[in-house]
Order: sequence, then structure tokens, then C-alpha cells
Amino acid sequence: MATLPGSTGMNRIQRLARNVRAAVHYRPTQILHRIVNRARRRLTDLAPARARRRVADAAGGASAATGLTCPEALRAYALDPAISPPERAEDLLEERFTFIGETREVGAHPDWYWRDSPAPSHLWRINQHYHRFVVDAAVGALRSPSTSDRLLERAASLLDHWSASCRPGGRASWDSAWNSYAVSTRVLNAWLARRLLIGIPGRPAEELRSRLDVLAAESAAFVSRWIEWDLGGNHLLRNVTALVAAGHWLVGNAAREWRERGRRLLLAELRRQVLEDGLHEERSPMYHALLLEDLLVVGFASPGSGTWDTALQEQAARLLRALATVVHPDEEIALFNDSALGIAAPPETLSRLASGFDVPPPAAPGDLPAAGYYRFADGGDALVVDAGLLGPDHLPAHAHCDALSFEYSASGERLVVDSGVDRYEAGPERDFQRSTAAHSTLQVSDLEQGEPFGSFRMGRRPRVRGHRIDELNIEGEHDGFGARRTHRRRVRWDGTAGFSWVDVVDGPDDVPVTVRVGLAPGASAHLEGTAAARVARGESRFRLESPSRGGLEIAEGVYCERFGRSTTRTVLTWRGTGGHGQELPFSLTRVG
Repeated sequence: MATLPGSTGMNRIQRLARNVRAAVHYRPTQILHRIVNRARRRLTDLAPARARRRVADAAGGASAATGLTCPEALRAYALDPAISPPERAEDLLEERFTFIGETREVGAHPDWYWRDSPAPSHLWRINQHYHRFVVDAAVGALRSPSTSDRLLERAASLLDHWSASCRPGGRASWDSAWNSYAVSTRVLNAWLARRLLIGIPGRPAEELRSRLDVLAAESAAFVSRWIEWDLGGNHLLRNVTALVAAGHWLVGNAAREWRERGRRLLLAELRRQVLEDGLHEERSPMYHALLLEDLLVVGFASPGSGTWDTALQEQAARLLRALATVVHPDEEIALFNDSALGIAAPPETLSRLASGFDVPPPAAPGDLPAAGYYRFADGGDALVVDAGLLGPDHLPAHAHCDALSFEYSASGERLVVDSGVDRYEAGPERDFQRSTAAHSTLQVSDLEQGEPFGSFRMGRRPRVRGHRIDELNIEGEHDGFGARRTHRRRVRWDGTAGFSWVDVVDGPDDVPVTVRVGLAPGASAHLEGTAAARVARGESRFRLESPSRGGLEIAEGVYCERFGRSTTRTVLTWRGTGGHGQELPFSLTRVG
């Protein structure tokens, strides 16, 4: 059983065995599509001009529909500083890009593939090809008419240079500019910018609108041929959402096909991927929020479409209700699995956008038993416990070893939090952020609950089960530490007084056990002997009590609230032994 997610120290046979453990969980159709796609890409690379003509031919009959409008709710969403920070327009004029917390000077004509410059991360590079700058230009023009022409001309110039530099074909193209997820995101950003430009007069606006129409047609034609069936999940949903947006934006036979196919596939995939309780199957609050955002934004593409509107509204209402369960009192998402702030729209912004699309506000948040998230709340105090699968077996790309962990807010401020994520590049940092030690749960020896490796893969994974006992208690268990050993955790909610939990390791022998409680930055802790600690944040004061037959210590950990950023934090760490079903009781109780 692997003790570290990475490949260090593994020989070829061990790596092969791990790859097999990962592969057996994929659906046969995923493997088939991956093989076919690789073959198609190689053929395309042999004759890229032919592939480009095929895309151009498919897009050639599409043109912008008449009567496009920009509803006020959509305009308000785009102008929200949380969606379009004002500094982005300044970045555009100053010839720089800022993505995932890192700013780079790019000049008048960016090196889109960074062939001649020290390259930023792959995630940063692929963000260039999302073309968010067209939205930034349109929003900046609406906010500041005096700089409107300069912003729109800069965006048009970037589009021209990108179109000349980035054509389909070649490995660099598949990895970034013509990666299907990037192309789909490009369509959605272009669609939003196109709507915002409707109310802006002048030649620069008209020229940018024309360029966006062409970009959308070519991009949609590409996506329709390269849907990510091999990955599925949030990638597939974004692909088909882009087809819906382009199909309602443009007219012609191709656009009609995109619209009809996109609608059919979108509804089918929502039925397949959204769990019974309304949460997306990948169990990442961030990606769930992104899906909801896409549905709401594209919903404005086809107002008054009868049953289509109704179907989207029903799905959006389910997603909005589920999202409320994994939101803290500070109105931001919990950071379970691959989640970070600043990527999806904040929940409050999504609620306003949903209201503009006639989606009713959600009732009080409750449990998500299919996903495995259980919530307790009282005023500004809230506890969310993760007692579900790490992710879907066929798609563990964004799954962490966080079974039976929790996040907790007191008096409106986060107190106990997951480590979050600040990167997707494979390496020690990515390995750690997906590991058991990065989460507020129990670890046996130095074993992992699952076997994450690379950027997005997982070999062995645990069976996790959870259920609510009554209104104050939930219980969960998993077998991630071996077939003969089970970790059980029972959590009790005590309202404003705090909460407690009991860990039990069932197994044939005593084993070293570590229980971690990761505090939010800004929280402090002071030991009181070897079994208790005082914890404080703001005006909130708590006492953590742990079993006396072990030792409590204060360790330094890492917290990654946003991509590209990490900071230190305090991790209360208890070390002792467990096994034979003995109970290990803990409590976090408000004092003073």
C-alpha cells in the first residue's frame, strides 16, 4: 500500500500496477474515446491544413442572429467586481495578463505558446486561450467610456494576433489553444462579451463584434468535432454548454445543429452527472459552482424558449439548493476536493443571477446524502462534514484523500478548513494537497486513504459510507487503510457550544494514529498540557480536548485559498495509537 501519492521510489512494475489500479475504474467508452482521439490527433497533425479547412467549412455558413439582446441581469453579473475586477481593464491597456494570481508582461503581441520566454505554469498558459480579455474589454468600455475605444481596439488586436499565431494542429495546439475545454470556455467568454457589446456604439465595438462572430463559429465547429467523451465530467458539460451558446448566437444549418445537439446532450449529461441530492458528481464545490454559473449564463441565450427554459430552470434550482449546503456563513464555498476561491462566481452573485433567470431562491440548506456532505448550522456557526466518496470512480481527477474531514465556521469566520489547492501541476505540492495529511481527518501510520498520483489520477480508492443518525449526529466510515481496517467517525453537533467527534479504528492490532485539525489563517492555538489546546479567532474562543493516551502538538501547515497563492497555518496534531475498536474522543467547545 503506497505511503506517498507520488512516484518517488517506485519501480517500473509498481508504477504499472498503480496504473492498472487506476485504469480498471474507467468506463470502457472513456478508454475507447481516448484511443480514437489520439489517433485522430496524429492524423490531423499529418495534414493540419486539411483539418483547418474542415473547421472553416463547418463554420462558414454561420452568422450572427438578429435581435440579440443583453438582459439587465446578465449585464449586472458581468459588471460585478467579483466577476470582472476593475484592474483587468488596466492590465489589458498595460499589455499584461493576470491569471491564477500571477501577472506577466506580454507586450503588444504575446508569445501565446511561450516558446521564447520562461514559461509560466500550464494552467496559466491555458488561461490565455480562454480569451477572458474580450469580456474585460467590454466591461471596461461600459465602466469607462473615455477608454472604450482603446480597450476594444486592444482586444481586437489580440484576437487578430492570436488567430494568426494559433491554428489547430501540433502538440502545443492540442495542449492549450485548441484544447477542447479551452475552446469551450473561449466560446462562453466570447458569447458574454458579444452581448455586452450590443449597447456600445462606434466602429471599434462593431469591429470587435464581427471578430467575435467569426471566433464563435470556428470554435463551435471545432468543439462539435472534439467533444471530450474520454474525460466526461465538468469538461463534457462545458463542451455542450458552449454548443448551446453558439447555437443560439449564430444562425445557419451548422448553428442549428450545434443548438439541437448541445441541448440534447446538456440535459442528458445533467441527468447523468448531477446526483440525486443536486450536487455534481465530482463533489468539488468549485466545479459545482462553475457548472451552475454556465447554466445560468447560457440560459440567457434563449429567453422565452418554453420547455427548454423550464428544463434549465429546474436544473439550476437543484444546483443552487445543493450549493447552499457547502457554503460558509461568509458566503463563500468550502474547499473540499479541488476547490479554491476566485474561480467560480461567489454564491451570492450566482443567487442574484439565478433570480434574473426566474430561478427561485433555495430553502434552508440541508444534507446531501448522495454526495456525502452533511451540514449543521446555528446562526454564524456552521459545520460541514464530508462522509461521501472521494469522487466518481470513473473520474477522480479532482478528488482528495479527505474522507470524514470537516470544515467549521464560528461567529461568521472560518475556523477549521481544508488545505485548498493552488496548482494542478504534478509534483510534491500537488501530491500533498491531495493527501490525507492535508485534511482534518485521521491517518493510520503514514498510509493514504487513496492513491492519488500525477495531476489528476488515482489508483486505489476507498469505499466511503455516511449517514445521519439524528438531527445532532452523523456517522461515516471508510476502508482506505486496508481491507482488514476501518476508520469510523461519529460527529455530534452541540450548536453554538461547538461540536465533538469520536474516531474508531477497527482492526486486528494497535497502529499509530494521527488526527489533524487544520485551522484557518488568522486562528491561533496554545497548548494546555499534552491533551488540550486553546483556539481563538477574532472574538471566538474554543478549547480542543483530545484523548489523554496520546500527545497533542502544534504543527505548521499550508493553506491554499486561491490558485497561485499559499500561506502557512496552524495544524493541531494528535498522535497516539488506535485499533481493536477503541474510541478516541475529541471535542471543540466554545469557552468564555
